[in-house]
Amino acid sequence: MTCSCSLKRVELMQRSSNAYTSLHCDSMGNYEPLQCNAGQCWCVEPLTGEITSKVVPEKLMTYLPCHSQKDNGDQYLRRCESEEYAKANIVYELKIHGTKYANLPHILCDGDGSYGPYQIETAEVICVWKDRSGLGYAQPVAGANFKQITCNCARDKKIYELAGMKQLLSCISSGEYYPVQKTEDGESYCVDADGQRKSENFPDLTVASCDLIKQ
Repeated sequence: MTCSCSLKRVELMQRSSNAYTSLHCDSMGNYEPLQCNAGQCWCVEPLTGEITSKVVPEKLMTYLPCHSQKDNGDQYLRRCESEEYAKANIVYELKIHGTKYANLPHILCDGDGSYGPYQIETAEVICVWKDRSGLGYAQPVAGANFKQITCNCARDKKIYELAGMKQLLSCISSGEYYPVQKTEDGESYCVDADGQRKSENFPDLTVASCDLIKQ
């Protein structure tokens, strides 16, 4: 894992006039083997992003050795980023015609083009899975700290469910991990935003005391 793709994606979005990039990164921050842009597609080395194949028109991407019908299908852009791309173009067109603010739906996509961990619907921030199906966790938009929203616990619970297992850690209503977790014998310990343990077991812990413990 190098996170090279994730870093490149941030760089491209900062340089883009419409804050959009078609670069696909996997869940580890590496490059997906198949990449397309401006109607052209090619294969890359996952860690470095170096091109490893011929560049072909997008309509011929299924002939590339890195193409996977399961992972890529017949269309490069995935559902969420198709919406994101359309929105970015609308915002760009409005901007060059003098409109600074446009009331368009909020769309958050992950680096692989699937839906991001949360979406905004009406007055709620809702935790969602990669296909935008709800995970049963939400919080009001008013007062939400978007820099800290991850829905990590809600998504991890779904991952366990898909694997036929049960998530034993507790989530709060917003989909984040509850800072204080309980053991089977009733003792408590602290976890971070990713659900990773960051303390020993104690008879009784509070959220305030867990906040004082550094990872």
